[in-house]
Amino acid sequence: MRLDQRGIKLCRGMIDFLVVLIGFGVSLRLYNWRLGGTWVHEPGREITYFEVAVLFGAICVAVFWSLDLYRERASVLNLREYETAVKGVLMAAAIFFATLFLFKLGGYSRFIVIGGLLLATLLILLARRTVSTFFNALDVKGKLGRNVLTNS
Repeated sequence: MRLDQRGIKLCRGMIDFLVVLIGFGVSLRLYNWRLGGTWVHEPGREITYFEVAVLFGAICVAVFWSLDLYRERASVLNLREYETAVKGVLMAAAIFFATLFLFKLGGYSRFIVIGGLLLATLLILLARRTVSTFFNALDVKGKLGRNVLTNS
């Protein structure tokens, strides 16, 4: 199977973005189960949890892009890439909280946001491992195939 470089990078970026949304969704579900809350806009709330998750996901993908985690040679099996992914999530969290502070966005539970950040970190690491296994199972061929994943 032949895949182009932009397709691989876009796929990995979309997976990371969706994983962040899933992390926030699970965190919100836990909050709803324990204390009560909603995913949609409540009266008096400035920002919804979906908007918070999308904002953090976009920041995360941008930081990962700047840290070169979407390059064509991406061996997710090495610990250096895991370390870079964790650093990227921490940098994205710092930018995320600075954005919330600068634009004075509030009205959300800190438990959901922190839980979403922690779950997103774990899920990103798991998703990167799964994507590596998936592309190896596809038996990607050609020049790009040799450069995509080098863990054989």
